[in-house]
Amino acid sequence: MIKFDKVKEWFKDAASVIAFQRDLESVESTLYMEVERELKYRELVPVSNADNPGALTVSYKMFTKVGMAKIISEYASDLPTADVYGELVSKQVHVIGVSMVWTRQEVDSASMAGVPLETLKAESAREAMHQKMNKLCMLGDAEYDITGLLNDPNVTEVAAAAGATSTNTAWVSATGASVKTAAEIVNDVSVAYQTVIDQNEGNFEPDTMILPYKEYGRIKTLPMSQDNSQSVLSYLESNFGLTIIPVSDLKLAFTDGTEGGFMLYTRTPRVLEQKIPLDIVTYPAQESELKFKVPVEARYAGVQIRYPIACVYFTGTSS
Repeated sequence: MIKFDKVKEWFKDAASVIAFQRDLESVESTLYMEVERELKYRELVPVSNADNPGALTVSYKMFTKVGMAKIISEYASDLPTADVYGELVSKQVHVIGVSMVWTRQEVDSASMAGVPLETLKAESAREAMHQKMNKLCMLGDAEYDITGLLNDPNVTEVAAAAGATSTNTAWVSATGASVKTAAEIVNDVSVAYQTVIDQNEGNFEPDTMILPYKEYGRIKTLPMSQDNSQSVLSYLESNFGLTIIPVSDLKLAFTDGTEGGFMLYTRTPRVLEQKIPLDIVTYPAQESELKFKVPVEARYAGVQIRYPIACVYFTGTSS
């Protein structure tokens, strides 16, 4: 039979071993956070904070000029009329929010451990806000009738043609193998580029191309030919005048989430803009019993593509 005193001795020895092991641990002073994907929505779409934070909707006026002059006689009384028609385009402002909560015990314990709890929670809250705004900017939210940069119904969509040696339209296979040649990839971009030029009759020239990371990696490493070491990426940038940016949201952005591709557009506030009447604001802490709660708010009206003729979606190039 095991005596009770002996059991107590075992537990005492075990506790001593654990304490001794803790003494021998080396803990880095640097704090690490899990890596999050890079959010590029503010780089991809110009931001406007010009609207009043109290606005429930934000609007702009789009005017269309009509009329055509004609050759007339000196005494003509039937001169044609030139006129202008206006349309008010509005988007609803949506409130986005999150909060930080901590107790006095958590603050004291974190202080004892040398962990900047309030700073880490503040960073987490701001990251949550940016994640939501990035999603709204890129893909919108069907529940709230919000469209994003990648699913505006007024932007022309062009389907990629298959390569010469394959029925596949993708640049790279699902396993990472090359499908289309450098010349075929350049031809796809050329078709998209010319589509934008043709549909706006040269008023807007695309200056930005966004595409998934896998396809970006392929054109960055694929030479134009055996005799030309210049990469496809460099060729497209120099010959089409494009800024080419990899974006993870494009992986399956088109055809109801079943196809990937790329987008060409003119990245100026005249063509498109995202409206943020109230940018991210952190309010003072609200104390309740032994807890503190800090609200964080923004007001967001989404992306306005005023000139969809300056944009094109090119689908099927990403598997």
